[in-house]
Amino acid sequence: MSYDAATVAMLRAVLDELLVSEGFTRQNQCSAVDMAQYILHLASKGERDAQKIKRHVQNLLSERVAA
Repeated sequence: MSYDAATVAMLRAVLDELLVSEGFTRQNQCSAVDMAQYILHLASKGERDAQKIKRHVQNLLSERVAA
């Protein structure tokens, strides 16, 4: 699947924001690569809303912290 430049920039901005979030920094089970893959998975399913992507990833991180 290919993405236009604006989508790539949005996905990168989402990843950058999540990498410095408290949810990411306080856990040790999810790598930056894991997060990037999950973000790309969401995008491949058609998700283009940055806030929704962030919520999905934050929920994933919360689940991993709780586990």
